Amino acid sequence: MKKHLFLIGMYLAVCQLAIAQYHDAKWVLCYGQTGYQNNVIVDFGTGQSPQALVTNTVVPMLIENASICDEQGNLLFFTNGTRVYDKNLNFIPGAFLPPPFDTAGVTLGLAQRQGCMFLPWPGDTNRYVLLHTTKELPLPSSYPGWIPYHLPTHLYMTTLDKTYNGGNGGIVSLSQVMLNDTLSNTGGGMAVTRHANGRDWWILVKKHYRNKFYKFLLTPTGLVSMGFQQIGLDYQTRLGELYIFTPNGEILGGTVEPHTLALFKFDRCTGMLSNHQLLNNPATNSYSCEDLDFSSNSKVLYANERVKIFQYNLTGIDTPGVVQQTRTLIADTAYTTLMCDTPGFYQKNFFPVGQLASNGIIYYPSNYACPELTFIEYPDSLGMASGFNYAGFNIINTNATAIPYFPNYRLGPITGSICDSLTSVHELQPQDISVYPNPAKDNLFITSSRSLNETVITLFNIHSQILLQQSPGFGNNFELTIPAEIGTGIYMLRIQSKEGVVTKKIVIGK
Repeated sequence: MKKHLFLIGMYLAVCQLAIAQYHDAKWVLCYGQTGYQNNVIVDFGTGQSPQALVTNTVVPMLIENASICDEQGNLLFFTNGTRVYDKNLNFIPGAFLPPPFDTAGVTLGLAQRQGCMFLPWPGDTNRYVLLHTTKELPLPSSYPGWIPYHLPTHLYMTTLDKTYNGGNGGIVSLSQVMLNDTLSNTGGGMAVTRHANGRDWWILVKKHYRNKFYKFLLTPTGLVSMGFQQIGLDYQTRLGELYIFTPNGEILGGTVEPHTLALFKFDRCTGMLSNHQLLNNPATNSYSCEDLDFSSNSKVLYANERVKIFQYNLTGIDTPGVVQQTRTLIADTAYTTLMCDTPGFYQKNFFPVGQLASNGIIYYPSNYACPELTFIEYPDSLGMASGFNYAGFNIINTNATAIPYFPNYRLGPITGSICDSLTSVHELQPQDISVYPNPAKDNLFITSSRSLNETVITLFNIHSQILLQQSPGFGNNFELTIPAEIGTGIYMLRIQSKEGVVTKKIVIGK
């Protein structure tokens, strides 16, 4: 009887996870080359054609833009990177985020991409998390390039509750420091996707100039450090590194050099990156590749060079060199002129950043002076069938680069995964697993009282950094060779399988 009740509970948990999850239903926009205008809220509802509504507020946004709705698509919170606003776009008293190095950004909004991200608190429908960075450390004057960049040096976490302030929402805790290091100047290179259990969130943050990804997991107990992983190359780029996940969370893509993209496979269960590869997106003009976006089916990549958009077919990603061969030009607005074009540094043909909306369409700003969004209507389709439409959606007031950045809130669990603890019954117990010798020197032997399936063995240090991971697969007996560089100390050994997860403390003595 208890087992039946447990299964019913798991079913209800899955149903809860499957609620609409339209946290990205409303986008707060507007910034103009000729001055700030009233904000516009673009309402995507539950996936229908978007509707633009002019508000009576003027919240300035240089670049940074983040918002979140409740599961039904009702706006809750918004930020321009320096201040946090409630559902009515009113400033929440005291909700000042750490100021940027450039003082103008304090009042005008943060001139940084993807430095802010709202997430629903796992297991609590009232609470939300804002992960954020800011411009803190100026780069040396000898740094190449004409734009003065500044590095984030912290990852902050702000917690909000929608029931505070009479239901308008308020701050529970403000700007807790979760990480202290020099991070990518593009919002710390922050990328977010669902854990394989469909409830928790993986957060990856990139160290500046280094092949180092910090990893965090947002769970019902809070934000937990999962250590870091070093993979790929040390990139030397003035543009910063922008990273996003495919909607299915299985691929991480990034802009790592002016004309180079990086791709990684990602395991939503373990949080491990693998299969690093580079794509060459050569210059066809004076601009660099500044942004990338993925189609809703996670099989097509779009790379932007300001006035041009290139498409890549990802279906052959497991074979080196295949994706590169699919590079196709689908948009070129170098010679396109709109009626609203005005003289200035940024004029016409301007769409450096994009975002996949809940209706499956990718949207871009058109330029500083135009009240239209450019879009790719059928991004799952290849070539010109993708339906590029320059300045095809009127949003009434002008908007520049302030396009929000959302993860895929509707991504569910990987059913049957060894990490799907919410929908699977795990019966493996610590007493089922024996690890010896302990203390160990060169080898560890793991014995199970029952046969294990799809086994993954991971060795961590006390700081939760992954030192070694193997996937021996099936059986009762496994051997782990300890690398010579792992020194004497106390470590944690995690054994994952379809039958459950067990963690053991071990001592290594050299």
